[in-house]
Amino acid sequence: MASIFISCVVLATAVFCGRSAAEEVAPGPAVSRRLPAITPKATCADWMKWIPPRSDPAIVMQVVSRHYLELERNFIRLMELNSALTRDHLYLMCMDNVSVHFFESSMNIRCIPLTAFDFPSHAEIWVLRARVVSCLVEAGQDVIMSDADALWLDDPFKDFNLPRVIDSSVVASRGKFPKPLGLEWGATMCMGFVLFRATGRGVVGEFLEVMDALVHKNKDDQVSVNLAAETLGIVWDQESDMRYVESDSFGFGTIDTLVDENNQPFSVTLLPHNAYTRVCDETPISNKTVVAHCWAPKTADSKTGWMVQSKLWFSDNETR
Repeated sequence: MASIFISCVVLATAVFCGRSAAEEVAPGPAVSRRLPAITPKATCADWMKWIPPRSDPAIVMQVVSRHYLELERNFIRLMELNSALTRDHLYLMCMDNVSVHFFESSMNIRCIPLTAFDFPSHAEIWVLRARVVSCLVEAGQDVIMSDADALWLDDPFKDFNLPRVIDSSVVASRGKFPKPLGLEWGATMCMGFVLFRATGRGVVGEFLEVMDALVHKNKDDQVSVNLAAETLGIVWDQESDMRYVESDSFGFGTIDTLVDENNQPFSVTLLPHNAYTRVCDETPISNKTVVAHCWAPKTADSKTGWMVQSKLWFSDNETR
């Protein structure tokens, strides 16, 4: 089985929007009785049974494995410290029994066992993520997909709830992949930190249906979310900020072929790179940073390295 952490949350001298240490380390309610393991034949109803104890204003969906437990624990500490969300908002999926035991016994977080699945590569994970987010949105849940190395240094809901942004069905950090669309548009949607809203879920469901079909074909959810937008005819507002690394404001796009019951088109917001940062060498972490998702090679040690260097590594016994 591939070693992986995926999820389709402080600066060197200061912590922003922090809670007290007592609040931060307080465990949530006892993990409920174990629900049945999910199998490849699981229905949306099965996935919905695992919706976490708290789901307002959103749930945070992630896939984790035993090689990335400390990274995930660091993520949870910063998410709880710097936002209104807690571990009780996490919709965790565990690829192995070691992870299930760790989160349930050490952190009081229930984790969906995926041991019945065969994941020979990352591609199968991308397919699963797309399927599950579709089920959760269909159930009326707003879903944040946040990689464990996308560290929350401030509360993203202060941006999610801004005028115009609050009406968007997809609110995403920025990337440049797939490259042809990055060159054409200026920036693309990055699946390392993205919000899918259930508001107007009929049209959101249509978008996710197209995306899901493309994920099965391309075996990559970031390629597919952007190809879905292109396929459905997204038009980006050229008066909005469509740059990638240089962006310091929002980018907006609409898909007029998808219209909700209020005759409003499906809309997408790209978050500014100066606050939701991917290329940290060019956009250093600052007091404007909301989510730092600094690029690093895909190993636990490499990802831990930049966090330690930036003094954003807090995975220790106090976080249990």
